Formats: sequence, structure tokens, C-alpha cells
Amino acid sequence: MHAVALILRGIRWRAWASLAVLFVAVVATAAAVAAPMYAHSAEESLIRDRLGALSPVTTGYLVRGQVAGQTPFTPTEVMQAAQAAALDPRLGPR
Repeated sequence: MHAVALILRGIRWRAWASLAVLFVAVVATAAAVAAPMYAHSAEESLIRDRLGALSPVTTGYLVRGQVAGQTPFTPTEVMQAAQAAALDPRLGPR
């Protein structure tokens, strides 16, 4: 109990220094929490801006399915393949 009273008296005796240390600790903690969230949001925003400025021809993909001796895929088959690819979690956002 005596040690706690001594610590509290020391904090009170150097109140401004204690408040300055507390302020620096709070700011550092807030920056450590906010920085990764800001970095992720900024990264996504840059990607969306860049992709929005490009034409679909440069950001999409063209599917052609013709092998020698076979008939080309029907539009329904192509649509089903594209929908299956869109559901693939490896091709989605992080």
C-alpha cells in the first residue's frame, strides 16, 4: 500500500510531465491503430480509381473456346464458365 501511495505522489508531483507522457502514449496508440486501416482504404481507393479510368477491354478478359475438331462453346456455356470463375474466391478481392 505504501508503494502505491508513493507512486501516486510522484505522479502528482510531476503532473505536467505525467500528462505529457500520457498524451504521447495515447497519440502513439491511436496512430498504431489507425495507420493500417488508412493504408488499406487508400490502397483500395487507388485501385478502384485506376480500374475505373481504364476501358473494359483492358481490365476484362475474352473467352474463346474453339479447339480443332470441336464446335465453339455456346453463349450459355461461356456465361456459365464466367459465372463459375466469378464465384472463385481466389479471383475476388483480398
